[in-house]
Amino acid sequence: MGMYAQYTACDDATLAQWKTLSVDDLIDTLEEAESLPGTDIDKMWDGLHFVLTGVSASNPIEDNPLSIAILGDLELVDDEDFFNTYTSADKLPQIIAAMEAVDIKAKIAATPFAKLHENNIYPDIWDEENEDEFEEIAEELAEHFQNLLNFYRQCAANQQNVVVVIA
Repeated sequence: MGMYAQYTACDDATLAQWKTLSVDDLIDTLEEAESLPGTDIDKMWDGLHFVLTGVSASNPIEDNPLSIAILGDLELVDDEDFFNTYTSADKLPQIIAAMEAVDIKAKIAATPFAKLHENNIYPDIWDEENEDEFEEIAEELAEHFQNLLNFYRQCAANQQNVVVVIA
């Protein structure tokens, strides 16, 4: 299946509760949190991060709203093997403004997929063998970006925090 990025909205009380959990309990809780608003960008998290910032998601850029949009801001539960972060509701307007300033289709068009391949961006779909699929991949990147932006707008309107899990 591969690694995917999942974004879940939660209020302050829920976030505070989740911060006290063990990583195993957090995983179970997030799996059971289907009633909470959420979205995902599937396996395109590293590709989107690279298109937006010029670097892999393995090199988050501190205080960069576009990096934070993909990877979250602060670690939720301390664990080296399970990527889990959150972004507080008060940071969402800054993230939304940064995302709204991006012409994602132009940004994707200006980023040769060969650069993603050279930088080992996950998933391994950026090589010449997939050249016929590049238009479809570009559309998928743009669609995930727009869905994530819409999700952030919804969370900001409802004063919700966003939890990010990449697993």
